[in-house]
Amino acid sequence: MSDERQRMGRWGEDQASLLLCRNGIDVVERNWRCRLGELDIVGRDEDIVVFVEVRTRSSARYGSPEESITMQKSHRLRKLAMCYMASHGLQDTPYRIDVIAVVVAQKQPPWAIERIEHLVNVV
Repeated sequence: MSDERQRMGRWGEDQASLLLCRNGIDVVERNWRCRLGELDIVGRDEDIVVFVEVRTRSSARYGSPEESITMQKSHRLRKLAMCYMASHGLQDTPYRIDVIAVVVAQKQPPWAIERIEHLVNVV
């Protein structure tokens, strides 16, 4: 992945974190890693642990951001969520997996949001 795409992805995660905070969800961790991969954002919505996959795109050439969540990616996100829950002693805590889709208005910085959408409990 190019440095520019990585920077745009981090910017998208920043925008997603701000959206979550505005909607009353506390961001607990970002970019949590284990041997299975990475969770973009881990948050709390009252007593629910919320795992958020952020998908940032600069065009719909290859589909919308939310369409990029394949069955394989969904399966991996569920495994990552279980790994996080086990490593933090939260096995009995309710959780959900959300997606935040970010579409930027142009490919080069400074980026501006064309669309941002929080899809709840979609994985």
